[in-house]
Amino acid sequence: MDSKVVKIDLSSGFTINVKPLPPYYNDFIEDALPLVSLPKRTLHLKAGDEVQVEYIEPEEFPTDAEEQELYLLYKTAVKDNEEIERKRSRTKINFLLINCIEIVDGPVQEGDSSWSDRVQQSLPGYKLPVDPGLLHVAFLKSQVITTQLELDTVLSICFHPEVNIQGIVNALSHFQDQISRPRVVGVDRATAGTG
Repeated sequence: MDSKVVKIDLSSGFTINVKPLPPYYNDFIEDALPLVSLPKRTLHLKAGDEVQVEYIEPEEFPTDAEEQELYLLYKTAVKDNEEIERKRSRTKINFLLINCIEIVDGPVQEGDSSWSDRVQQSLPGYKLPVDPGLLHVAFLKSQVITTQLELDTVLSICFHPEVNIQGIVNALSHFQDQISRPRVVGVDRATAGTG
């Protein structure tokens, strides 16, 4: 196994291998979901030249018709870019799940209809994707990585492989052990109640 690949046993009963993201994954996402260009203001110089400069949003809604049009174009582009950024964020997670996680073993197979039936029954009107890649993502999200702590650990491994990955895995395992066994601190059971 590659030294940068980390094997993790998840609380869902699955064992996965996690590897770092390829360094240029953002390029793919930015190419697939480009941002909308913000409008520019045209300045007419005394020498007769025209220069395009960045539009700066005014503090108040403009009164001039031409300025209003530019303002509305700007606000629309900003709103569109916010939606694109939300899509990029979701796409990054999906890209990560498809490219960085390999299922080693688990209690349910992706081809088993029991998990897909449960998901669709619990979300009326939801239909699982037909596309194999998106169906794989749905399987990972609904069956494999089922806690926020485990998702955060997987994301850390994928985004920050330079961090001591084994240390993260050890800390996570120790943390889960401590959660299952409550411990009383500062009480000596041998002398408790004798004072």
